Amino acid sequence: MLINETLQLYPPAPAVSHTAIGDDKVCGFRIRSGSTVLTSPVTHRSPLYWEEPEKFDSQRFAPERSKGRHEYAYYPFGGGPRMCIGDRF
Repeated sequence: MLINETLQLYPPAPAVSHTAIGDDKVCGFRIRSGSTVLTSPVTHRSPLYWEEPEKFDSQRFAPERSKGRHEYAYYPFGGGPRMCIGDRF
């Protein structure tokens, strides 16, 4: 829980770039194929997902407090099929 809390506040990669493989629309914005899109784990500090997101509280990762939390509220190593292998360490 201590490591997860540290990574929640200070993720190892503050932004990750992706290349769009097709045209798309995200939140009303048109993304053209081949465009570079930056993503950042801004949900790590969002009060929509975390109680007192700026406060260091390792207990927020206790099983009873993590239950029902959106899977991408916390993603210090990215997500999906191209998740960083550092997640396993």
